[in-house]
Amino acid sequence: MFRGIRSLTQAVLRWPLFPAALAAAFIVRRYLASGEDLPAAYRALVVLVVLAIVFQLVLGLATRSQHRGAFIGGVALTAILDPLVAPVLLAPVAIPMFGDILRRRRSSGIDWVRTTAVLNVVAAAVLGLNLAAVAMRLAEDLPTGPTTPIGSISASAPDIYVILLDEYPRADTLASTFAYDNSPFLEEMRELGFEVADDSHSNYNATTLSLVSMFAATQVPELLGVDETRVVDSWDLQRLLNRGRALEWLHQAGYSITSITSGVSRADLLAVDEVIDTGQVTTFETSVLRAGVLPRLLSTVQAEWLHAQQRDRIMSAFASLREIAASNRTRPRFVFAHVMSPHAPIVFDARGGPVGPHPCLPVSCNLWDGRRAPSDLQPTVEQLVYTNNLVVDTVRAIQADSDVPPVIVVLSDHGSRHDDVNDPDEMLRNLFLGVTPEHPGLFPGDVTPINLIPRLLNAYVDAGLPMATEESYLVQLNVVLERGYRSLVPWPQT
Repeated sequence: MFRGIRSLTQAVLRWPLFPAALAAAFIVRRYLASGEDLPAAYRALVVLVVLAIVFQLVLGLATRSQHRGAFIGGVALTAILDPLVAPVLLAPVAIPMFGDILRRRRSSGIDWVRTTAVLNVVAAAVLGLNLAAVAMRLAEDLPTGPTTPIGSISASAPDIYVILLDEYPRADTLASTFAYDNSPFLEEMRELGFEVADDSHSNYNATTLSLVSMFAATQVPELLGVDETRVVDSWDLQRLLNRGRALEWLHQAGYSITSITSGVSRADLLAVDEVIDTGQVTTFETSVLRAGVLPRLLSTVQAEWLHAQQRDRIMSAFASLREIAASNRTRPRFVFAHVMSPHAPIVFDARGGPVGPHPCLPVSCNLWDGRRAPSDLQPTVEQLVYTNNLVVDTVRAIQADSDVPPVIVVLSDHGSRHDDVNDPDEMLRNLFLGVTPEHPGLFPGDVTPINLIPRLLNAYVDAGLPMATEESYLVQLNVVLERGYRSLVPWPQT
């Protein structure tokens, strides 16, 4: 038996597996550093491993040696993705050669089979260590929906659509900072039955914090506890988001939950009955594309493709909302769509035409990096205008295709960040519009997102849920990567 295992091990070591293993290790390492959930890495993992294998096979045919082909392919791949790792691959070849030279002997040549075995062991060790770290991170699984009912559950309860438009400013910010009058859009929404919260404000100035508080119906400092020594990163917040008690309440009230993702993987709502990912590039995948020298390879083509992907994702999110409304339902539905508009990148003009990429993309900035220059104000307004049109058309379609008049809430996670230094309040002045059939005035004029779900369930299924406090907090965004999200400052300061 042991002889058979030994023979199998030797056979495996002779087969050049290290290019694929190193490609997998690279993706796993990026995942661990990203603070995003594991599904965000699946597609990039498959694509890069397949590319490594194909690259290796082509070079093997060209060099007439699978070992030389694997070595050249592995070195080239790591030199592109992470130039600092490339010397690790060169070492098994370079060290014996230099040893022969130092001993003043003629080089005996490269033992490619032995080199392959050494690199297989190195790659397996690197991949194994990273996978162990992933296993520790995933020790706790996402929760499943509970079944204990609350309130007066009825199959005729209305569907609830929550459309979150990322970084959509309140009307007064649009007037003061952007010199834009948004009243025509607000009036059109009023004609569709919506009430406008003129003094609405968000509870936080960062997307994930707002989402955590909304789906937990709890202030984030309360969720984080009192251990000030522990750094809270995007991973921690995503776990809190997907364990939010408001998700449990929706299930208990008989609702199925559908999430339409935004492409910003670290803010994905995943612990739901149905996740709709429309398939375009994600934040995790763009982080892979920015590795090593990749951003400088066909950078113009990359930038145009990334912008096209974002245009497609925004349009697909609204199309998905219309498709859901037109489909048959067996029980009430709660549908959450997170749309990255009018948030950067600016990909639409006011008529929906394409806008070219910013010159910094992809070499010195990411697709979703915000822009704060005065020249970016008008393009932001134009994208907002087109977003307004998409919202109106989608709302009309949802209302027309719903047998029971639906609840629809259109809000933003926070306000603008164009002038947050001189006017920090603008980061909290968010959009909030709601149509609540048979329950007018459900949301106060100064509503915040944190009690959105309790208010709706208390009104429509008599759930008797508790309400959270509605204070707001600011996090210093430029130090989040170093200090995490724990340093939350109550706002306004007293």
